Amino acid sequence: MSICTAREFYRKHASAVNMDEIDLVDMFRKIGWKNGLNNDNYVHALFLTDLMFRNTFTSMSILAGAGADDFLRCLSKSFEALLDRLKKWSEGLVRIVIVDGEKGDYLNWLSRRYEGTLSVKCAQSAPTVRIGHFIFNDSGMLRKEQYHDPLDDESSAGEVKAKVYLNNPTESRIMWDVFDTVWKNHL
Repeated sequence: MSICTAREFYRKHASAVNMDEIDLVDMFRKIGWKNGLNNDNYVHALFLTDLMFRNTFTSMSILAGAGADDFLRCLSKSFEALLDRLKKWSEGLVRIVIVDGEKGDYLNWLSRRYEGTLSVKCAQSAPTVRIGHFIFNDSGMLRKEQYHDPLDDESSAGEVKAKVYLNNPTESRIMWDVFDTVWKNHL
């Protein structure tokens, strides 16, 4: 399955899974589970990131690659709901660093629409720096990808591998510190 096919699959089937009724996050917190779940492909990344968006209440940070615009556009319903919620209720902030890429049309549009709620920076990595992408939020959730070469629509969806922590504030805090360093120094 290609990245493009994975996006089509998600768009077609996402509504069949009502993520609001599946309270994995609450279940993991109740049992104290801190280990990560395997995210073995791009489709998993879409569903699990959607779950993270729905469980963010004040802040989220994303370190992404050049494909961020297409990834977030595919998740537009839940991503824009998150931005609306943060803007209306918590004056929260979503920060995004796009490494070795540019803001696309979608993120440019969102940046204007959600000024003060969404902040996007672009950074160039040093040739020797190989950092995996990650997303974390205020509720101790973290999606931490293994490093992969830049992807395009024809790349295999299986190239995207990550650990997803639904209840690990400690691991999330470590990545928060990494993100803040990147945010301040632009790599």
